[in-house]
Amino acid sequence: MNLTRQTLAASVLMAFSATLALALYGLYGVGYLDNMLKLEANPILQSVWLFSPHYRFADLTQRLYFKLGSIPADRFFQMTAYFLGLFAISAGLARLCFRSKSVA
Repeated sequence: MNLTRQTLAASVLMAFSATLALALYGLYGVGYLDNMLKLEANPILQSVWLFSPHYRFADLTQRLYFKLGSIPADRFFQMTAYFLGLFAISAGLARLCFRSKSVA
């Protein structure tokens, strides 16, 4: 398959944009979705929230700002397992999607 420079640049730009959008949604968008679900129960939005990446748990700025102290050990290991699972899934998908083929 012969890719031109423009096609290659467009695909790289799309890949970075999709990754950035997913990261921003995981950090901030899930919180807004959670607030909407507190106001009105919607099963479709609930399922979207359930399968969304909850990256806001990795941002410890609020714990530092409000001086909440350290995270309890059981909660820390749950969060570590959650993020390792997300990493494994994203690494597996990236391996499938962005495999390079050798040209002989």
